Amino acid sequence: MPSIRDALPADYSAWRMLWAGYLDFYQVQLEEETTTNTWETAINPLVPRRIRVLEVDDELAGFALIQFQTSSWQVRPVCYLEDLFISESHRGKGLGRAMLDDLLGTAKESGCSEFYWHARRDNAHARRLYDSYVREDGNVRYRLPIG
Repeated sequence: MPSIRDALPADYSAWRMLWAGYLDFYQVQLEEETTTNTWETAINPLVPRRIRVLEVDDELAGFALIQFQTSSWQVRPVCYLEDLFISESHRGKGLGRAMLDDLLGTAKESGCSEFYWHARRDNAHARRLYDSYVREDGNVRYRLPIG
């Protein structure tokens, strides 16, 4: 049975291994400063960001990074799922669903009015899971790097 909890400072090394797998999956390379900042802000209780980790048999098998945001369209905050990753060796066992269920509960407990995320159009495996919760809303994301 998996357990899901907020990341602790002692989880850093195991999280880094998962983070490397996540970046490899998306074929992305980040500056070390970005990875360090991601970790440090997510475990800082003063920042509205959290890393939830999923453990199986005392081993980190996945993580999710969420952010709480204010919204110009709603009074209550919203929860944005920025990253979700289950290690390849643990996929197909319902752990992604367990993580999403946990995140939904976390968003509800935090008083959020909405929980949302993005998915790559070609990530069919993840989209099958996501579509079992809600259909995509037709929005198209635009990203314009600055600097």
